[in-house]
Amino acid sequence: GEWKEYESRLLLRLPSVPTANTTLAKEVESIGIEAAVKQVPLLGDSSGDTGWRAWHRAVGLPYLPSKSSLTIPDSNSRVQAVIDGQGIALWDRLVAPEIKSGQLVELTDRKLDTSGYYLVFTKDPHATQVQAMVDWLFAQTAI
Repeated sequence: GEWKEYESRLLLRLPSVPTANTTLAKEVESIGIEAAVKQVPLLGDSSGDTGWRAWHRAVGLPYLPSKSSLTIPDSNSRVQAVIDGQGIALWDRLVAPEIKSGQLVELTDRKLDTSGYYLVFTKDPHATQVQAMVDWLFAQTAI
């Protein structure tokens, strides 16, 4: 967001991509991602289907989800639901360990690139220690 009295700087971009467990990923591979997002339950976060609607818009697909799609606000429960094969969820690189271990699979390279973490602070001059922390945070996320 934008606030007049604050500065907002992108700290870390987190593109989201549809993910599934290996069994469901094989099914998606056989029918294609376009069919899968209509047939397989789409698991949403606390925003409901906002992320999925945005992903569909970004990749040029109509939003026609399965009637059994589900909102799972708790991210830990949603990750486990995907691992258990209950549906497809949009995930960012915060689930890199699950992808690396093979528990989750990215289903497409078509990503939603609107999410990220922002550092928000006053526009007033910062104390040296605060500026050092800001500089350190940006150096860490540039790695």
